[in-house]
Amino acid sequence: MNKITIEPSVSFKKQAAKAKRAIVLFVLFYLIILVISMGLTAGCIYAGMMLIVAFPKFITIVLGVGLASFGVLIFIFLVKFMFKSTQEDTSYLYEVTRKDQPELFSIIDELVQRIDTNFPKKVYLTPEVNAAVFYHTGFWTMFFPIKKNLKIGLGLVNASTKEELTAVLAHEFGHFSQNTLKVGSYIYNVNKAIYNMLYENDAYHDLLQKFSSLTAYFSIFAVLAARVIDGIRYLLQKMYEFVNKEYLGLSREMEFHADEIAANITGAASLQTSLLRLELADASFNSVINFYENRIADLQQSENVYEEQAFVLQFLANEEDLSMTDHLPQVQLKDLNRYDQSKLVIENQWASHPSTEDRVNRLAALTLPNTSSTENKPGMSIFKEAEKIQQELTRMIFKQVKYDGKVEPLPYTKFKTLYTEEYAKNSFPKFYNGYYDFKDIEAFELSTASTEEKVLVEELFSAKQVQKTQVLAALENDIEQLRLIGDRSLKVKTFDYDGQKYQRKDSFRIKKQLEDQKARLAEELQTNDRNIFAHFLAQEHPTQPALQLYYERYFNYQKAFTERYQFLTRLQNSLDFLQETLPVDEIQARFQTVHANEVTLKNYLRAMMEETTFEEVSTTEMKKDLESYLSREWRYFGAEAFNERSLQFLFTVMNHFAYLMSRTKFVLKKQLLVYQLSLIQVEQVEVKE
Repeated sequence: MNKITIEPSVSFKKQAAKAKRAIVLFVLFYLIILVISMGLTAGCIYAGMMLIVAFPKFITIVLGVGLASFGVLIFIFLVKFMFKSTQEDTSYLYEVTRKDQPELFSIIDELVQRIDTNFPKKVYLTPEVNAAVFYHTGFWTMFFPIKKNLKIGLGLVNASTKEELTAVLAHEFGHFSQNTLKVGSYIYNVNKAIYNMLYENDAYHDLLQKFSSLTAYFSIFAVLAARVIDGIRYLLQKMYEFVNKEYLGLSREMEFHADEIAANITGAASLQTSLLRLELADASFNSVINFYENRIADLQQSENVYEEQAFVLQFLANEEDLSMTDHLPQVQLKDLNRYDQSKLVIENQWASHPSTEDRVNRLAALTLPNTSSTENKPGMSIFKEAEKIQQELTRMIFKQVKYDGKVEPLPYTKFKTLYTEEYAKNSFPKFYNGYYDFKDIEAFELSTASTEEKVLVEELFSAKQVQKTQVLAALENDIEQLRLIGDRSLKVKTFDYDGQKYQRKDSFRIKKQLEDQKARLAEELQTNDRNIFAHFLAQEHPTQPALQLYYERYFNYQKAFTERYQFLTRLQNSLDFLQETLPVDEIQARFQTVHANEVTLKNYLRAMMEETTFEEVSTTEMKKDLESYLSREWRYFGAEAFNERSLQFLFTVMNHFAYLMSRTKFVLKKQLLVYQLSLIQVEQVEVKE
């Protein structure tokens, strides 16, 4: 059995060298601060002891101990990361052994031998669509070898062939294959230690608080230590941004390298097809989970999530007109980017993983012999008693859900019927070819629409018009991204647009160009919307006009939606102070503004509950919550403490408000489109008669 030896690429070596230099610079900077801290600590301890010896009184003893503690607290902050370790929770994982699953372990045996790495300590199955190697991490694990565990998501297995699953596992083991890659693991641990020192400070804050509570004198030194630590943290954060950028760049190269190792074992095609299908597989799994989340109140749960995931995977593939091979959808790169019309390319220096498109293109560029197997068995076929395992992991998923009563499993046939009905309920008619999926119907003067030039209905919803809606959505996104680049919210110096490289200072000029382009395109689409209205208006029976009423109702709600959304934004902003530490009188003053906004919120909610669409868009639980909220005045702060339950309930009501707004808008839009379509369907029936 030949071992795979893949020399890291030039870009990998360069990025590794840059990451190592960044780490060295940080360590030197840290050591300087640490030495200063040690000197400060020694000085504070000495000064505290001298104070006590010179003036042996109670107050000087307290002040001396406080002064000594001031230095010690700063020192503890700088070294606490050395004693921090993380252990992944395995309670949600399902362990399998060689005896349980011999074929799976046979595949792993072959991979670890060919990749020249160690066999995992334990192998687990997890419910989701993923695969990963994980291990106990901590500062000292950099200096001592530690065994790694493998977890395999059954949602991924369920959407893969055996060959694709093997490719994914080969990628995971590829991360730990050769000595040259150990730098990545080392830098990962150093980076994690730095992150812990800067951001994982809950236990340290508790220590400061306990120290402060001992006496008012100690609290003075605790506050001073906190101020000094804030300054140190600020300096270290600036260094960390530099280190982390280089580390994340290395992480991207490690992904490419692990892909190349996997491709040399199974062939590039197996990993490519798996990567391309991953998003759809994840969407199908989450669709099933979301389906049952909406049925918690109905006391329904799944018998086998994975049987249902397989159905949804094929259902969504059919909706997207994807080809099927071996009962699995074949997603192409063009399908992945079908809706992405953006021309803006930002090299995200803060992304640890390259995009699927980048990975697929890198794999396509490899010159490798075709080692792919012609055997396309389902990935699930390698498991003994696969259905039993699926049912066990399904039970693990629903074990976390709290039900108020006896739960009834939903039969598979019933799930298919209900899911199909819900999908249709939440989608626009396919006749429109996705024209309304990416755009709103902006208000226009209905009385002038009938004078528009007549256009064939096929042209109104043609691929060309649909693409315009996608381009408009992309322009809106690009404009926002350029705004973030311009105001430095996105920390990038350069970006590409339409194949040309630009500097940050160019973002304002490009943004203005895109805004002009967006305005022209929006005008073109509104002209098309007028033509659509005129076409369907001509089909309407003159004695039963209703189309204009549907449009007027929708346009009127658009205005109400904008007003309500702006109000919700103001209400959310008025609650931002909850993330701050403020005096009691300031908190009470802020809640006065919140209570004033609640008067408006309650008026909006009462109006929504009177709308004709309310019964359709709301749930029993929502109605119950809204009625409870409207029934009395709520208090969120008292006796110098927040009422967490009341605050949480307020946020729940605000979420209901946001959902009801959006859902009402969707329902009104769909009612308009369904009625509009009925006009030509009736016409076609009449012609046939």
